[in-house]
Amino acid sequence: DLEAGKTYTLSPKFEYKSTSYFSYNCDFELGNYFQSVGDSDAVLIFDATKTFGGTGISYFMGMSDAKPTAKIINSVFYYLPVGGNPVYLELNYNCNQPITVGVNCGGVEERGAITLNSTDGVWNKIYIKLTTVVSTTPTYEFLGYKVFIKATKEVANPKIYLDNIKLIN
Repeated sequence: DLEAGKTYTLSPKFEYKSTSYFSYNCDFELGNYFQSVGDSDAVLIFDATKTFGGTGISYFMGMSDAKPTAKIINSVFYYLPVGGNPVYLELNYNCNQPITVGVNCGGVEERGAITLNSTDGVWNKIYIKLTTVVSTTPTYEFLGYKVFIKATKEVANPKIYLDNIKLIN
């Protein structure tokens, strides 16, 4: 039984189904499927002390008093299965303040899926089930979907690092 306010460390074993389809696998070394929105300060970083695994490239989202919001979104729409078919977002993240992950539906509406809390300087991996936000009526399977990650400044020096983002269905 899990209790609110406590931290639990879980070590699940995970395998992809043989029928899994990767809409994208964004590790930022071979390309970037995201774009910064508005006046957000989001950039690719090459600093090994700030990247997942200590090598390669990660995405950094920063904010300031002058620019208190940050948001990235897929640069193109993806056609995802609706009707309760499984859709997941896999993500490595390291942040010192809350971030919201969700889906832009056909450019018409935005649906938040989850808010992730501070990781206190530690990289975490999460699998976010997007099935409900994609399959909720009205659906936009003909217009497509874009994943977004956004935050509003809540701490003095916000830092959000992202890596290895995979959209799986």
